[in-house]
Amino acid sequence: DPEICEEAKSGAFRINGVGPGILAKACLRSGVRLVHFSSWGVLEGKNVHSQTEKSPTSPQSAYGQSKLHGEQSCLISCPSSLVIRAGWVFGEDREGWISEWVSNAERRLNIRVPKDVVGSPVYVDDLVEAAYFLATTEAKGIFNVSNQGKATWEDFAKKTLSLCKLPENLVT
Repeated sequence: DPEICEEAKSGAFRINGVGPGILAKACLRSGVRLVHFSSWGVLEGKNVHSQTEKSPTSPQSAYGQSKLHGEQSCLISCPSSLVIRAGWVFGEDREGWISEWVSNAERRLNIRVPKDVVGSPVYVDDLVEAAYFLATTEAKGIFNVSNQGKATWEDFAKKTLSLCKLPENLVT
């Protein structure tokens, strides 16, 4: 949870940064490859949809910094590790930010989202399929995974409300 990471930075670094390195060392000792999920939060800028695995990293938050440390720990401790970066992951569950948007819109509360951050939302089932494909190959290193297209948070929130037949004008 990125917001909690900002409040509990040392815990974020232990869980997101140090933890993956410990797992990677155990995997190396056991002769298995680690599949680690990271985040677009490690990238720099507001247009992460156009960045590649080789794009510069410059996380602007404790969450992103801790996730980058985790990526580096995995790849140093177990070079055969597979690191999958994803962001804006959504699915059909009733938890998370999409359900919060819908719940707030149903109560006619405003939904505040950034207007200038651009990304490519990732449907969780597609992320799982991509991860399975990569894990069953010889792939190693860092892979960015997303669906096609791009949107701002504002576009994404408005489209979500529209599909739920809720007023888009609640998105601010």
